[in-house]
Order: sequence, then C-alpha cells, then structure tokens
Amino acid sequence: MPRERAHLNLDADLGLSDFEPQQKGRGGETHDMKAALQTVAEQSGFPSREPRRRRKRQRSPFQAQINLKCREDIKSLFHALGDRLEVHDHTTFELALLALLEKQGYSDLITQYRDIVILFDN
Repeated sequence: MPRERAHLNLDADLGLSDFEPQQKGRGGETHDMKAALQTVAEQSGFPSREPRRRRKRQRSPFQAQINLKCREDIKSLFHALGDRLEVHDHTTFELALLALLEKQGYSDLITQYRDIVILFDN
C-alpha cells in the first residue's frame, strides 16, 4: 500500500501580491553590493573566478620549421651541444649554420645571415 504524501499546509488566502519584484536603484546599489561581496569573499579566502588578463608576449621570430631526417646519434649529439652551450635548439642550429658558412668562406651568405639575425634581434 503506497504511503500518503505530506501536505504543504498552505493558507488558502495566499495571494500573488506578496511576490512582487523589488524595485532597484539606478545600478549604484548593485555595484556597491558587488564590491562589498568581492571584499568579503577575498577576506574569507575565496579568490575570484574571473580570468586574469594575460600579458601580451612579443611574437617569436622562430616561426618556420625545417623537418629533416638524421641519424639517432646525430640527434643526441645535437642536443648535447645545445646543452653545453645552454641554448635552445633553434640557436644551436643557427650557430652551426654560421660556423659552416664561415668555414666554407661564403661571405655573401654570411652577410645575408647577419642581416636576418640582426633584423630579428632588435
């Protein structure tokens, strides 16, 4: 046998006039209330969930990619050289390219290399 539900015990003379919306001011009250709530929340240890503004970073000049195959040991050697020089892979590559250009004596390509590097370093 199902159980009987509990009654709500509401008065029969309940009218909708009790549920009228409250009148707000011109927005000043709500702004003050938001500021007060934010202050209380921060004091209570509740940080804001709004995203923080990100600082704009300068765009990197290293956009182009060179994908090439090499021997596994050469790859390890390349990374070891970068570790010793304490530089990133792109800098290791540029330094190796400059050393090769200087060794071969290609002064026109060395000038072109320096123009590119100076352009992006400033």
